Amino acid sequence: MNKKGQALVEYVLIIALISVVIIGLVNIFGGYLKDAMTKSSCGMVGQEYVEGSKPGEGTCKSKSNWLFNYFFSPLIEFQKLYILIIMGGVNERKSNRLKIW
Repeated sequence: MNKKGQALVEYVLIIALISVVIIGLVNIFGGYLKDAMTKSSCGMVGQEYVEGSKPGEGTCKSKSNWLFNYFFSPLIEFQKLYILIIMGGVNERKSNRLKIW
């Protein structure tokens, strides 16, 4: 008998069984894994995590930051306008400078 062929078939069966088990585990726990990834990514981008009704349905929501909305946001708009005035209307000239708009 050919023992090499038998060993190869046994390895293929073991790999197939392990694959089926892993696919089943991902199907069962996939929603929880997705929620964990979403929760950690929300923290990285400065948003808050909102839990969904089922596992895997959680989302990120922007934080309501009154300090940014009322203080920094107008400053950023003023800075854009100031740069536009200083640069002399870059958009209307054909130049190699960085375009603001």
